[in-house]
Parts: sequence; structure tokens; C-alpha cells
Amino acid sequence: MKKVCILTLVGFFLVFSVVASAVGSEDGDTGPGPSRPPRAGSMKGPAPMGCAGIPSLSKEQMEKMWLLEDKFHSDARAIRRELVRKQMEMEALYADPKITDATILAKQKEIDLAKQKLNDEITQLRLAQRKILTPEQLKTFGARGFGFGGPEYCSRAPHGGRN
Repeated sequence: MKKVCILTLVGFFLVFSVVASAVGSEDGDTGPGPSRPPRAGSMKGPAPMGCAGIPSLSKEQMEKMWLLEDKFHSDARAIRRELVRKQMEMEALYADPKITDATILAKQKEIDLAKQKLNDEITQLRLAQRKILTPEQLKTFGARGFGFGGPEYCSRAPHGGRN
């Protein structure tokens, strides 16, 4: 009886631990940043987006980069939500036989504008990152490119190195 009771308690503890770890933090914050280490599977290493190939980032530069990236993600999140909403509206328009071609084309222009806003945010992030780096670091940054691994990894991507 004592063994069954202990095993039951251990089982409840294990189940509770798994559930608690799956839920995450209480504040709802889910991403890494200046005070948070990256999480497994987040595709973020110890450096901010696009900066993993620059070995000589100072701590101050790294903190500025993290702050820029956090701001970018919060700004881009709203644009991405808008883009998804417009794409869902477009799907509904295609499914409605009463909708005119002009309405669909107008919605497509709205989607294109949302995509352009997102691209503008990415460009603003990259320009702000450039201002933080020294000229020597910029050479490394420019040679490596932005994104995961740089240009040498493009041949392994599904697009075969084409943009």
C-alpha cells in the first residue's frame, strides 16, 4: 500500500512537471531577448538575427542588436497578422461566385501592400543593424549575408540557391 501511494505521488509529480513545462512562463513571453536565453527549436542561436557569423560583437553591440530584433518582431507581428487576415479574406472572395474580378484584384493589391510593409520593416532592421557595426564587422556582415548560414548554404535550400 505504501509503495502504491508513493508511486502515485511520483506519477502525479511527473505529469504536473510535463504540463507545467509545456505551458511556458506566466508572463506570456515566448521569445529570447537581451535577458532571455534562446530556446531549443527557436532557430535562434546566441546571436541576433543575421549576426551569428560576426565573431567580434561586443556585449553592448549584442544588447543593441537584441533590442532591435525584439522591436522588429513586435512591429512585424502586427503586419503578419494583417497579411494573414487579408489572405483569408482573399480565399473567401475566390470562393464566392458573386464577387467581381475587380474586387479580387483590389484585395490582391492590399495583400501586396502588406507584404511591402513587411519587407520595409526587414530593411529598416538591417539598416539599423549596420549602424551598430564597425566597418570591419560590416565587411564580415556583408560577405555573409542575412539569414541562416549565409550564401554558402543556399545550394542546400529548397530553392536551390535561387532567390
